[in-house]
Amino acid sequence: MDVINKYLLSSVADFTFKNSKNKEYILGLKEPQFIENQTLNDTIDEINEIDAEKKIILKKAISTQNYFLIQGPPGTGKTSYILKHLAQLLCCNSNETILLLAYTNRAVDEICSVIKQSKITNFIRLGNKDSSEHTDVLMSHFSSDDLADKVNNCKCFVATVATAIITTTRIVIIISFIVRFVIVPPKYKTVVGAKKT
Repeated sequence: MDVINKYLLSSVADFTFKNSKNKEYILGLKEPQFIENQTLNDTIDEINEIDAEKKIILKKAISTQNYFLIQGPPGTGKTSYILKHLAQLLCCNSNETILLLAYTNRAVDEICSVIKQSKITNFIRLGNKDSSEHTDVLMSHFSSDDLADKVNNCKCFVATVATAIITTTRIVIIISFIVRFVIVPPKYKTVVGAKKT
C-alpha cells in the first residue's frame, strides 16, 4: 500500500506543480474554461431520462476545457444519470478515451453496472478476478492474444484509483511485449507507438 500511496502523491504533485495553470485551477485562482459544443448540447437536450437541472450539469461538464467537479450526497444521480450519460456522450460522440475511477471495488462495480445499461458497448474493468462481479469485462479475463486488440479498441476503462496506477504500467509493458515479440497486424504497431520495422 505504501507504493500506491507514493504513486498517488507523486501523481498529484506532478499534475499540480509541473504545469502552473493546473496549480491555479486547483487552488481556485483561475476559473475553469468552457467551450460550448452545440451538437452535444442538442444531443443532451434529447435525453428524456434526465431533468433540466441534470442536463445543465451535463452541458457544463461536456464543455469544460480543464476540469469539472460533480459533488453531492448519495442518491442524487451522480453515477446513475450524470456519469452514465457523460461517459456515453464522450464514448459515442467523440474520439476521447475515458478512464472512470472510484476508490472502492464496490463503487467501481456500481459504475460497471451503470455503463452496461448505457450505449457503451466496449469497456474494460481493470483489476483481477477477485475484485469484481463483472468478470466478463475484466482485463485479467482476456487472453494475452486478445489483450492488445481489446485495449486498442476500447474507449472506456473503469478501475479503482489504486488499480489504475498499477495497471496502466502493466498495460504499457504487456502491449509493448506483445508488439515486440508476437506477430501483430501492422495497425497495432502504430496504435501503441512501436517503431515500424
